[in-house]
Amino acid sequence: MHVEDAHDGAAAVTAPDPAAAPRPAVDARPAPVLALDDEFDRIVRSIEAHIVPRLVISDCVSLPACGHGAAEAEAELGVTELVALLRQGLSADRVGRVRDSVFAALGYEEACERLLAPAARRLGEMWEDDSADFAEVTIALAGLQTLARSLADRDRPATATPVEAPLALLVTAPGEQHMFGVLVVAESFRRGGWHVHSAFPRNAAELVGQVRELPSLALVGLSVARDETIPRLAPLIRELRSACRNPALRVLVGGRPFDLDPGLSAAVGGDGTAGSGPAAVAAATRLVQEARLAV
Repeated sequence: MHVEDAHDGAAAVTAPDPAAAPRPAVDARPAPVLALDDEFDRIVRSIEAHIVPRLVISDCVSLPACGHGAAEAEAELGVTELVALLRQGLSADRVGRVRDSVFAALGYEEACERLLAPAARRLGEMWEDDSADFAEVTIALAGLQTLARSLADRDRPATATPVEAPLALLVTAPGEQHMFGVLVVAESFRRGGWHVHSAFPRNAAELVGQVRELPSLALVGLSVARDETIPRLAPLIRELRSACRNPALRVLVGGRPFDLDPGLSAAVGGDGTAGSGPAAVAAATRLVQEARLAV
């Protein structure tokens, strides 16, 4: 992995004649900014006018197989366009514009499932294959998280979570560096009536300490992106169960390796797996209810 520095390729000018010199270069600098603004407007209009309506229609009607293929192509194009927006950087006013126009017809969960989460995966792939450098990916992911928070704030129910609601600790597996998926799933749990703690532990000892400090903890959700993490999960989950003050602690695992092979959940000692935020909430609620009935 490498990061390339950007350099100004303009040639130096030596001792110019002030009378004959052209306008200073600074006068021309607004042009690229205007071009970026024009490109931003073009992409927003494209997603707003063509892509989001198709996604909404595909969810409202039963389409034939070819229609589903067309809808998936639209979703893929939407992800590509959204990533292009994110790589430009999203200021506060741009976040508001994207939220209120592009996502006006999409609720939070649907926006995350159809566009935001795939965009996060695409950015991760771009980092891995060197098609985007560290700075670009960092800026884009920061914009993505800001946009997700803005959408969540817009659509979050006004009702408070009951005091007696179960508590979930949702974390990236120690050593993993992704964050967006955990933040999205945490919001789904809040909407599902859970109390939620999110964390990004640097190592297993830090995570075990966090579990030990939460006496009413009902569930740990572990997010995994890399295959290399899988062999470390079984001993980690055993340690988490041992450290937790709740003997009925349930552990939910998720991420790309489990999407490809759901059977890995049992193999590493988990109680279940889920491929999306809403599915994780449903699975966690069922697991905790079963644990309460078994007491």
